[in-house]
Amino acid sequence: MPTKAPVSSKTPAATGGEPAPQEPRENLLVGDDWLRANLGKVVLIDGRAQSLYLKGHIPGAVNAEWTYFTSLKGRPGDRGWGDLLPRAQMAKRLGALGIDGKKPVVVYADRGGWGQDGWILWILRSMGLKSAKILDGGFTAWVASGGKTDKWPVKPKAVSLSLPKPDDSWNVSTQWIVDHMDHLKILDVRTKPEFEGARFFQERRGGHIPGAIHLPFDQLVDGSGKLHTNEQLREIFHAAGLQEADDIVVYDTAGVRGAYATLMLRLAGFTKARNYDSGFQEWAGNKDLEVATGSGK
Repeated sequence: MPTKAPVSSKTPAATGGEPAPQEPRENLLVGDDWLRANLGKVVLIDGRAQSLYLKGHIPGAVNAEWTYFTSLKGRPGDRGWGDLLPRAQMAKRLGALGIDGKKPVVVYADRGGWGQDGWILWILRSMGLKSAKILDGGFTAWVASGGKTDKWPVKPKAVSLSLPKPDDSWNVSTQWIVDHMDHLKILDVRTKPEFEGARFFQERRGGHIPGAIHLPFDQLVDGSGKLHTNEQLREIFHAAGLQEADDIVVYDTAGVRGAYATLMLRLAGFTKARNYDSGFQEWAGNKDLEVATGSGK
């Protein structure tokens, strides 16, 4: 059992609030045909790296990498590094992208990425913004369907955004995990080498949280990058040892892949899934917390 750690500086409160009911699939995903018919009626966000965005993006999309939403003060492993920005600052960042809380938002990334589309949608849900969805299959699916692309960067028109009441059920802190460890199922969605001890992102230590179940997040999509059906997702999660009634905490290195997997768990009916946004970076950076190596479960 790990010893208690200082409470994370996570924003929002990371109290592990009561999860919301399961969302219908249509509340989370749109297809390329739908987007093609609604371009100009939505705020379109490309969550990929800027280098990829500049090589080609969906017309009208603004670019926002994962670091746009986070605090990078200090270095990886420091408490609070990579956490979401404070709520007031987040409102300004979201408003700068053209998000006003009324116009629908569509987010996309690409096959082979880190699930940045799910990360941004998870942020919006955490902030209480519900009118947002993911383009299923991302940029790959858009191009495969004959969608037009553009290389000129889009400068968004900043708007004022007043955030509604936050939904604290999406996010938990290091302290919350320590306090509830005895009844949690911990899901590690990083790659196999990372889980077993490889350090690719300046982690202070390699390995995983003791007792964690390993399920790489890219197993949640098919070969084209589109999300598996709800039934297929349930089969994958059941095979990993998860049940719908479980209290599940998902983590990766710094929250991005974990956010994507948390969304898909809830979509499949595992409504008590939460993301550990501080991720393994913060856990491994706390020398008082135990880390395991090897294949684990």
